Order: sequence, then C-alpha cells, then structure tokens
Amino acid sequence: MKLKIIFYICLIFSIFPTYAETPSLCENNETTVWSCHADDKTYSVCASSVLTETKGYLQYRSDFYSADAVFTYPSQLLHPKGYFAFNLMSKEASLSFKSESDAYLITEDINGAATLRVTQQGQDALTIFCDESTDTLTLTSTIELLKTAGLLQ
Repeated sequence: MKLKIIFYICLIFSIFPTYAETPSLCENNETTVWSCHADDKTYSVCASSVLTETKGYLQYRSDFYSADAVFTYPSQLLHPKGYFAFNLMSKEASLSFKSESDAYLITEDINGAATLRVTQQGQDALTIFCDESTDTLTLTSTIELLKTAGLLQ
C-alpha cells in the first residue's frame, strides 16, 4: 500500500512541470526588466517600481567579477534616458548601454533566447549565452515600460 502511494505521488510530480525562477539581482521592491543566469553568474536589469518619462531608474547589475561585489551601471540609481537605448527588430529586442570604453548589448529573440555581448574599444570581448533568462525583453509590458521611459529608438 505504501509503495502504491509513493508511486502515485511520484507520478503526479512527474506530470506537472516545475518551473525554477531565474535568479535576479533585483530587490523585492523593484521590477526585474530582464535577468540571465549563465555559468553560475547572474546578469540583471532592474527598474524602480514606478518608471515614467521623468521618474524612476533603470540599472544593470552583474556578479560576473565576484559574488560579493556587484557591478552596477549606472553606479547611482538614475533615470535611464541618456544611459540606455531600447530597440525592436522584427524578431528580437535589444537593450544597450556604454560604460566607459565597454559597450553592452543584451538581445532576446522572439523565442526567448538571450545573449549579452560586451565589446571593449570596439573589439568583441565577451559573449554570454544565457542558460536561463526571464524572457521578458520581448514582452508587451516591458516594451511599454521602456517606451514610456523614453528609451525606444
């Protein structure tokens, strides 16, 4: 009898998929605009709970260098206009920014495949293919949020 119950419990859990939440470096009171996990590192774009054309902030965060020290761009919580650019193509969306001589390009295709490319002084330096991502850059709600903030190119 016990074996039969265990069998049914295992069967139930195997029928329903389990979804692990993509790790994020955003705080609970922030909106995760995009997040990616690859090779035990996390890359996130976080927004204030209210983001309009004149209010709120957007910030890129990465624990690429160290789990203890998170790289942020911009270093302060600033409105994203002039710091980020958002583009829509026929089958993908991209968010880009430049920090000193490094240019960052986050792309997400319509199927949810996400990459982060970094160039240093115009030369390809790093390409990260996300193992997991939030698949949110191409969502209508994200597009509207970034459009409202004045980032849509």
